[in-house]
Amino acid sequence: PTLATDQKSRLTSNGHMLEFVVGSSTDEELRDTWVERAVCSVALDLATFGKELKGNHGPKYHAIHALQLFKQRRPDLFPAPPPMQIQ
Repeated sequence: PTLATDQKSRLTSNGHMLEFVVGSSTDEELRDTWVERAVCSVALDLATFGKELKGNHGPKYHAIHALQLFKQRRPDLFPAPPPMQIQ
Protein backbone atom coordinates (compact mmCIF):
# COMPACT_ATOMS: atom_id res chain seq x y z
CA PRO A 1 0.00 0.00 0.00
CA THR A 2 1.06 3.55 -0.60
CA LEU A 3 0.21 6.78 1.16
CA ALA A 4 -2.36 8.81 -0.74
CA THR A 5 -0.76 12.17 -1.43
CA ASP A 6 -3.51 13.91 -3.37
CA GLN A 7 -6.76 14.94 -1.74
CA LYS A 8 -9.07 12.96 -4.00
CA SER A 9 -7.21 9.70 -3.44
CA ARG A 10 -7.00 10.38 0.28
CA LEU A 11 -10.75 11.01 0.59
CA THR A 12 -11.49 7.93 -1.49
CA SER A 13 -9.33 5.58 0.55
CA ASN A 14 -9.87 7.08 4.00
CA GLY A 15 -13.64 7.41 3.67
CA HIS A 16 -14.00 3.79 2.63
CA MET A 17 -11.60 2.57 5.32
CA LEU A 18 -13.30 4.61 8.04
CA GLU A 19 -16.66 3.18 6.98
CA PHE A 20 -15.27 -0.31 7.56
CA VAL A 21 -13.61 0.62 10.88
CA VAL A 22 -16.71 2.27 12.32
CA GLY A 23 -18.96 -0.56 11.18
CA SER A 24 -16.78 -3.32 12.60
CA SER A 25 -15.41 -1.75 15.81
CA THR A 26 -16.74 -2.26 19.30
CA ASP A 27 -18.12 0.70 21.23
CA GLU A 28 -14.93 0.75 23.29
CA GLU A 29 -12.73 0.79 20.19
CA LEU A 30 -14.67 3.76 18.81
CA ARG A 31 -13.44 5.75 21.83
CA ASP A 32 -9.80 5.33 20.81
CA THR A 33 -8.04 8.56 19.97
CA TRP A 34 -6.90 7.32 16.57
CA VAL A 35 -10.51 6.64 15.53
CA GLU A 36 -11.64 10.11 16.62
CA ARG A 37 -8.69 11.64 14.72
CA ALA A 38 -9.60 9.63 11.62
CA VAL A 39 -13.20 10.89 11.81
CA CYS A 40 -11.95 14.49 12.06
CA SER A 41 -9.60 13.95 9.13
CA VAL A 42 -12.29 12.49 6.86
CA ALA A 43 -14.75 15.23 7.84
CA LEU A 44 -12.19 17.92 7.08
CA ASP A 45 -11.22 16.34 3.75
CA LEU A 46 -14.88 15.99 2.77
CA ALA A 47 -15.61 19.63 3.61
CA THR A 48 -12.45 20.84 1.87
CA PHE A 49 -12.23 18.63 -1.22
CA GLY A 50 -15.67 17.03 -1.63
CA LYS A 51 -16.72 19.48 -4.34
CA GLU A 52 -13.70 18.52 -6.44
CA LEU A 53 -15.05 14.99 -6.88
CA LYS A 54 -17.58 16.01 -9.52
CA GLY A 55 -19.35 13.07 -11.11
CA ASN A 56 -17.67 10.59 -8.77
CA HIS A 57 -20.06 10.20 -5.87
CA GLY A 58 -18.73 6.89 -4.53
CA PRO A 59 -15.94 8.36 -2.40
CA LYS A 60 -18.27 11.00 -0.98
CA TYR A 61 -20.91 8.38 -0.23
CA HIS A 62 -18.48 6.22 1.75
CA ALA A 63 -17.11 9.22 3.66
CA ILE A 64 -20.58 10.53 4.51
CA HIS A 65 -21.81 7.07 5.47
CA ALA A 66 -18.81 6.57 7.76
CA LEU A 67 -19.49 9.90 9.48
CA GLN A 68 -23.19 9.08 9.88
CA LEU A 69 -22.37 5.69 11.39
CA PHE A 70 -19.91 7.28 13.79
CA LYS A 71 -22.46 9.89 14.85
CA GLN A 72 -25.04 7.17 15.52
CA ARG A 73 -22.60 5.11 17.57
CA ARG A 74 -21.02 8.04 19.46
CA PRO A 75 -23.93 10.40 20.19
CA ASP A 76 -22.05 11.67 23.25
CA LEU A 77 -19.83 13.70 20.91
CA PHE A 78 -22.79 15.37 19.21
CA PRO A 79 -25.01 17.15 21.73
CA ALA A 80 -28.50 18.07 20.66
CA PRO A 81 -28.88 21.67 19.52
CA PRO A 82 -30.81 23.98 21.84
CA PRO A 83 -34.51 24.26 21.05
CA MET A 84 -35.49 27.06 18.69
CA GLN A 85 -37.17 30.05 20.22
CA ILE A 86 -40.23 31.06 18.21
CA GLN A 87 -41.30 34.63 18.71
